[in-house]
Amino acid sequence: ILLALLVAGVLLLPQAFVTSAWQLVALRFAMGLALGGLVPCIAAVIRHNVPDHAAGTALGLSLSAQFAGQVAGPLIGGFIGGQIGMRSVFFGTCALLLIGAAFNGLVLSRTRQSLFSTQASSK
Repeated sequence: ILLALLVAGVLLLPQAFVTSAWQLVALRFAMGLALGGLVPCIAAVIRHNVPDHAAGTALGLSLSAQFAGQVAGPLIGGFIGGQIGMRSVFFGTCALLLIGAAFNGLVLSRTRQSLFSTQASSK
């Protein structure tokens, strides 16, 4: 999840400065590959951390949130792009992805620290 968010965030920066359609298509394709790794990873994390009896509900809520974002994102991005400019949409989305990556990195480091401290105290 962390790597996919980082790569997608970094790939958004040059999208703000494209000068032709083929550049945008190539960068959007590469970003799609990076984001394509997110859905199965998120589903695996949910499935691993949610009890069996609630897995269907949790995965359904996750998918509903994903679809809501696919509707709301372009609407909000179009509004912002119309008011401020399209570059701001790319910069804003980049910031959101990098914030998500930083949050995931923080959670990962805290999880590793607690795992190692638990293992050390059991020895």
